[in-house]
Amino acid sequence: MNDNKQRIAIAEACGWIKNDHYEDGFGSGERLVTGWDDNRGIFFRQLPDYLNDLNEMNTVLCNHLQATERTDYLDQLALVIQRKHRMATIAWLCVTASASEKAEAFLRTLNLWTDE
Repeated sequence: MNDNKQRIAIAEACGWIKNDHYEDGFGSGERLVTGWDDNRGIFFRQLPDYLNDLNEMNTVLCNHLQATERTDYLDQLALVIQRKHRMATIAWLCVTASASEKAEAFLRTLNLWTDE
């Protein structure tokens, strides 16, 4: 999946984007989402940078994985790490995984990852 598709899939999984329109924001290359709010009308919001921000990914993992999904997430993270690093210290590498590695494992856990 490309970066923007991952960011959109994670945001949708977290429930803050539903049936909205995605577009490049004012030539900046940033992805913006537009939505409708009955009180505010149309609004623009920048998608969080899940793939580079560990704080954002840790928030996602803590708030949007059910207890029953956590073991599967750890298995998926180990597979992501193993494929990328091919080292015997998988446990340590999982603890120190990058935001993008955590994002991929999260999407795979929820069966939202698509290979391109």
